[in-house]
Amino acid sequence: MRHYDKEEAARLNAEQWMLDLLALNPGYVGWGPHEDYMITEGSGWHTSRVIPTWAEFGPPELDDFNECVNFYFSVNRESKDCATCGGNGYHPDAQHVVNTFYAHMNAKGEHWNDKITQDECDALITAGRIKKKGVTAEEVNAANRRGSRMLADLSHDGINRSILVRQRLKRLGLPHDCPTCEGHGYVYTEGKPHVSLTLWWLHPRKGCSRGIEITRIQREELPEIFGHLRFAADRNAERFSRVPCHFAGAVGKVEEAA
Repeated sequence: MRHYDKEEAARLNAEQWMLDLLALNPGYVGWGPHEDYMITEGSGWHTSRVIPTWAEFGPPELDDFNECVNFYFSVNRESKDCATCGGNGYHPDAQHVVNTFYAHMNAKGEHWNDKITQDECDALITAGRIKKKGVTAEEVNAANRRGSRMLADLSHDGINRSILVRQRLKRLGLPHDCPTCEGHGYVYTEGKPHVSLTLWWLHPRKGCSRGIEITRIQREELPEIFGHLRFAADRNAERFSRVPCHFAGAVGKVEEAA
């Protein structure tokens, strides 16, 4: 968990100090080792790193070769895919509906992504996924048939699929959530949660950057970690401190300094 969510926090059984750290995070936390473009394996500066503890990290001194430019904390708890649902979170009785939405999802090539019913189309309209008034199920189906160029804005994505599956299960009277994992798709294998810290470090001279994840942060290490992050922030602030808020008069100040 990277931003506070009451339900997820309760599932994690996280301590308050862990949750408080999430309030320090920047708005966007969708990056880090093995995410987005940080997927290169290896040991060079263009690769990401995962380090078990803060003590093992060091951290190296911030200087001309190292700059920390971003961070975020996470509250994690080790887990594995739920064996009952295979990790998709759906009830065993719902699996056929779920796994026949697209042809590639099953060996027989069964699919109903271009065979939705009007009540399912109406569910998309209610959810705001279809903006145009009066759209019929057949129009949506036509847009999702192979080779179709009709009404491309009606083509399905993961959000549409979730809405359509839920509506079809409702109409058929089938349960939605897996009884073992309660629809989450995973079960915990660790008794307690832990905190991780992800940093974005640059090497200006090499023109490279990397995501660094320290997987287990201890509460007593926070003062040192905060000091490191404040120092990084001060370095970045100082670097831009001479840039004026308004350009007028800036040239004259430069000439006076010269």
